[in-house]
Amino acid sequence: MNLLKIIRWTINSQKYSFITVRSCLGSIRQIRWQTTDIPPTKEDPSADVSTKVTPMKKSNLMEFFDTTDNLQESKIIHGRWWYVDELRLKSNEDLHKLWYVLLKERNRLLTMEEEYRYQHELFPSPERIDKVEESMRNIMSVIRERDIAYNLLETGKTGEQTPQIRETSFGLLRYYQPKERILPFYKNRYYQLLWGKRKPGPWTNIFKRRYNEFQEHQEYQETNRIKKIVAKILQKYPHLRDDEGRVLEEYKKRYDFEHYHIPKRLAQRPKLRDHQTVWNEQEFIENGTLDDPNSEDFERLQQEKVVRMRRKKK
Repeated sequence: MNLLKIIRWTINSQKYSFITVRSCLGSIRQIRWQTTDIPPTKEDPSADVSTKVTPMKKSNLMEFFDTTDNLQESKIIHGRWWYVDELRLKSNEDLHKLWYVLLKERNRLLTMEEEYRYQHELFPSPERIDKVEESMRNIMSVIRERDIAYNLLETGKTGEQTPQIRETSFGLLRYYQPKERILPFYKNRYYQLLWGKRKPGPWTNIFKRRYNEFQEHQEYQETNRIKKIVAKILQKYPHLRDDEGRVLEEYKKRYDFEHYHIPKRLAQRPKLRDHQTVWNEQEFIENGTLDDPNSEDFERLQQEKVVRMRRKKK
């Protein structure tokens, strides 16, 4: 992008009233290629003036810009993306070369798209970027297949990162898929808030209980709705009453019913009164219902609970 700023500054310094894409990129074209005549040397007797070579020096940064032939067109003819079946026939070396060719092409297209946007012009054939990215995704899928096959042959394992069950910053258990991220940990604010290494605070205990209560209520409503549907079906077809359980399970699958398993220690929690909005944790400790196994005082709370139960029996 620094190169674009330099070019824009040099063009604007000449006080042009109106700069089009062709004029701007035409100036880029002029500084992109430089022809140098190489005269024949005396050491080489086979050198001839008629076969004079004029090689062209191409700057590395200028490769991010398109040729002037494509700048004259509103629609550029291009091909399709690479299929997975075609890439499976190539060797690892060919895939490595093709990957960098596509990477260079993608960077060139993104640079030209930014330049056209700056010039308030339409970028011709923007679907080229999607096709290049699709080819790169297919290459990665082929390489992944080969890595899995190699690891299974050598070690008997796929070698892939399996999803883990981690606790979020809100105290909820979620599946976490390890993968490469663009931003590092100290810059990724969203990742720090959701998957930070800090331990959830004590306020999450109340939040988790209310969340589980909500899930239990949703499950209760969904179960009743399916039971009413099954009751109407059994009333219409009485011969299915012997298989009522099978019909109920079939309709649960049909309606994508998900059963939320609530732990017993959470199912025995006290209900909130009408005038209450949060629980009193001290009341939980006194009643012995705050028995989170992950807490540090779990064993002590269990012993106190047993002592209280023995006193009540006496």
